[in-house]
Parts: sequence; C-alpha cells; structure tokens
Amino acid sequence: MTQLEPGLEFLPHLTLVRRLGRGGMGEAWVARDASRGEEVVAKVLSGSAPEERVALLRREARLVRKVQHPGIVPVYGFEQGPHGSAVVSRCMKGGDAGRLRGGEPSAIVRLGREVAEALVHLHGLGVVHRDVKPTNVLLDESGRAHLADFGIAAVAHPHDDEGLILHGGGSRASMSPQQRAGAAAEPADDVYALGALHYELLSGRPPFPATATDEEVR
Repeated sequence: MTQLEPGLEFLPHLTLVRRLGRGGMGEAWVARDASRGEEVVAKVLSGSAPEERVALLRREARLVRKVQHPGIVPVYGFEQGPHGSAVVSRCMKGGDAGRLRGGEPSAIVRLGREVAEALVHLHGLGVVHRDVKPTNVLLDESGRAHLADFGIAAVAHPHDDEGLILHGGGSRASMSPQQRAGAAAEPADDVYALGALHYELLSGRPPFPATATDEEVR
C-alpha cells in the first residue's frame, strides 16, 4: 500500500501538499492540481480500500454535483489512479466555522442563515446532510459559509438514481435523538444540528458533553 505523504503524485495531475485530517471516509488533503492551476482539497482512499468505500466516495461526488448551490462547497469530480481514489473539491481558504466559536453573535447569526439557505435547497431536492457541525461548514475568502462533506448524506428523493437511504451515522454532539436511535434520515435531523451549531458557536461548547448518554440527550 502506498504511504500517503506530502509530495506524492496521487493522480497524474494531483500532488499531495498537507494532510487536513482523517475520518471514516478516508483522508482529506490539500493538494496542487496542475490541470486547474490551483490548490484543491482531495478526499482520498488508498488503492487497498474496500470497494464499498470507493463506491460511497464516488456517490458523494455525484451527489454534490447534482445539488449545486452557492452555499455548498463545489466538487470538481471523482477520479481514480494507481494510488487510489479521490473526490476533488474547491479549497476554502477561510477555515471552518469553529473559528467563530465564542465570537461576535452577529457573525454567527449570519453564518447560520447561510447554512440554513443551503439546507433549504438540499431538503427541497430530497437530500438530508446528516452531519452539520463546525468542521463541515467551511468559509471562503470573504467569510461566506459553505456546507462540506456529504459522505453520509441520505437521499430520499424518489427520482434519485442512487436509490439509497442511510440510517444512523453523524457526530454525537450534533445528532438528533431520532438519528441517535438509528431512525431514517429526515430534514428535522439537519434542523436539530443547525440549532446545535448555533449553540456551540454562541456559547463556546456543544449542547451536550461528549460523555452524555443517549438517554440524557433524550
């Protein structure tokens, strides 16, 4: 298995620069994209990753390209090469919403409105994000908020060719009680998470500690 490290030419035109983090759906890297002449963010899976995870990555790219909106991070596409698979998206230079934690309330309310507008668009298309949290709300150079990371988004629209409805998943600090219980995704899950996002940014901490049990949250 190829070791992912800075300087690796992961795809013929894509060179890894620095790792942003690891998650259940692979690693996120800032990369130089020679074909576009810009830095991008690449969510990558190594060539040894199970096919079902590759399929989910491919699905994420296809889904985000369908639900284009000014408040959603643009995805350029899904690509595969000798080292593995990648979803390539625009690199947001302003960091994530966590930088506003405990800051000016008016800026947080403005960010929340922008996220809400993106969610209205998604819900109108039958898509539930299911993981709205500070690290999945990215800021551009002007400070505008953009939703990112649709790896566990649920598709409930009857005309969606994926035909996939996901259960569970998400981040405990922002999961609704019904999502914690493994119920099918509903727009209400995202509304709950949006409230949790506001709470955390305004107060400086999540609504519940990481140690909170499902019963305590209910």
